[in-house]
Amino acid sequence: MLRQNNIGFVLNAAYGTDEYLNMIEPVTEKDYTAAGIRFLGLPAIDCMGYPLHQHFDEAIAFIREALHAGKGILVHCKQGISRSATLVLAYLIVEEGMPLQEATRVVRQRREILPNEGFLLQLCNLYEQIHTKVL
Repeated sequence: MLRQNNIGFVLNAAYGTDEYLNMIEPVTEKDYTAAGIRFLGLPAIDCMGYPLHQHFDEAIAFIREALHAGKGILVHCKQGISRSATLVLAYLIVEEGMPLQEATRVVRQRREILPNEGFLLQLCNLYEQIHTKVL
């Protein structure tokens, strides 16, 4: 199904085996590789205090690589509304130069998202860092 939809990259933002922390490992990196799909697993926890920003650079580079290769990318987590959404928003802020509000609006045109408050603060800080460098 992934190949039928031109998905050549998968980013799991809830990679791990601890179900108590809402981590998921339904398919292993080995399985994706065997299917010709590049995989990145990030062991992020969906809680306000988790420093998801530590994964921004790696996730953004992975998304960029997929799009430059002309492939689709599936970015997911346990429920698909907070961790994965935050990483996609970070990509739009950095690569497309969008303010957080605009990036959120763009993503919500496709699906509902609800990044937790801690992740939103980290995205605001990311935008501020980029905006400050530009000035």
